[in-house]
Amino acid sequence: MRFRLRTLMIVLAAGGVLFARVGYLKRMAAFHRREASARIARIANNCDLSVAEVAKTVRENVDEKAREWSDVRHSSRDGLGTDLNASAYFHEAMADRYERACYRPWQPVRP
Repeated sequence: MRFRLRTLMIVLAAGGVLFARVGYLKRMAAFHRREASARIARIANNCDLSVAEVAKTVRENVDEKAREWSDVRHSSRDGLGTDLNASAYFHEAMADRYERACYRPWQPVRP
């Protein structure tokens, strides 16, 4: 079977767009995972708890808390305010969403 050069270039471009999207989704998942880890460490430090305990609590409650705090994007408030907690939940939820989207890159990721 013979393909024209134009057909092959179109297929190559479509594949490139798809792989670029998957790369973007993985990079954003890693970013949100790092941000969640940083906020979890700050919460643990402020409350004198272990990072593992706080991470477990955030992981268990991420679905319900992310719905409550879905409008919180980037909080920089110091201390153990609700913004820091909400930000940890938000970033954890977004990391999960971006990781799931890697398997369906044609669908948008909602915040």
